[in-house]
Amino acid sequence: MEIVAMRREKWDGALSRLQAYREAHGHCNVPLSWKDEDGFGLGQWVSNQRSNHKKYAKAPSSSSLTAERVAALERVGAIASWASF
Repeated sequence: MEIVAMRREKWDGALSRLQAYREAHGHCNVPLSWKDEDGFGLGQWVSNQRSNHKKYAKAPSSSSLTAERVAALERVGAIASWASF
């Protein structure tokens, strides 16, 4: 498997974990130290995505997020949740 595909799969997996967190807790404002049942650092991942989204909003080329990933975060309600936090 190529590196790009592996990164995409890892990111998509983390997004699925965020969606599960939202379904369980009603929001996407994951505490920084929070880890899921498998020990995945979802709180750290969310912190990174929030930071990258702020960069993306100012200048998309300065962020590691793509328009596709921003749309995926919007679909799970993350960006709206972060804006209200």
